[in-house]
Amino acid sequence: MLVGGIVAYPTLQNYLVPPDAQSLEFAITLTPPRVVGISPPTVVVPTPPPLILPETEIVTQESPATPEPQVEATAILEATVEAITEATAEATLAPTVPPTPVPTLDPASLIPSRVVIPAISLDASIVEVGWETMEVDGDLVGLWVVPNSFAAGWHKISAPPGHVGNTVLNGHHNIHGEVFRDLVDLEPGDEIIIYAGETEHHYGVTERHLLEEKGQPVEVRMQNAQWIMPTEDERLTLVTCWPYTNNTHRLIIVALPTQPPVLPVE
Repeated sequence: MLVGGIVAYPTLQNYLVPPDAQSLEFAITLTPPRVVGISPPTVVVPTPPPLILPETEIVTQESPATPEPQVEATAILEATVEAITEATAEATLAPTVPPTPVPTLDPASLIPSRVVIPAISLDASIVEVGWETMEVDGDLVGLWVVPNSFAAGWHKISAPPGHVGNTVLNGHHNIHGEVFRDLVDLEPGDEIIIYAGETEHHYGVTERHLLEEKGQPVEVRMQNAQWIMPTEDERLTLVTCWPYTNNTHRLIIVALPTQPPVLPVE
C-alpha cells in the first residue's frame, strides 16, 4: 500500500461556496467549479471522503449512517468503457444500415501513467491512489494516499484524462522525492501533458490558487475542497501543499484541455 501522505477535504457539499477571491494568486476564471455528478459516458461514482495532507492536522466528522464507498478503479474503468462503447454503437446505427462494428476500448488507455510539465522540467510517473479511513480524536477521517516516491497520485475515482469531469492528481512538494516542489512556479498558459496508454492529453494552466488551510475552521476547508470535486467540464487539477517550509496553504493548479502544438514541416 502506498503511504506517505495525503490531501484532505470534507465532503459536505452544502458548505461548498465560492472561496474568497482574495485568496487567489491569479485566475483567468475566478468562479470555482460547480460540483456536479459526472455526465455520461463517464460513470457516476461516489464522492470521495475527506482528504488530508500529512503535515496538516484536519479532523472532519463522517456521518456513521453513510456507508463507506467501496469503489475499485478497475470496475469504474470497465463500466466507463462499456458506456462509451454502447453510446458509440447506438450513434452509428440507422434503421436501414447494418450495425457497424465498434472497437472495444482498452481500460488501460483511460488510466494516466505519466505527467510532463516542460515549464518546470517535470517528467514523472503517475500511480493510482485510493484512500484510507481512520479514527482521529474520535472522528472518522478519510485520507487520500499520496505516493511516497517521485510520482504523482491519480485519485482513482476522478475522471479519466480526455473525458468530462475533473482529473485530479496529488503529490508531495517537500518530502518523498518532492515531485510537485516547483508546481507553484507555473504561469497561465504553461503546458501540462498527461499520458494514458498511447494517448497524449494536452492541457494549459488557467488558474493557480494558494488557499489558507492549516488552522482554518472546517467551513474554510470545505470551501477549499470543492477544487477536487467532480465538475461538469473537462479539466485537470493538481494539488499539493505550500510553502516549502511549513505547509500552511493548499496549492491548487487548474488546467483546461488544449490542442497539441503543431510541429513545423521540415
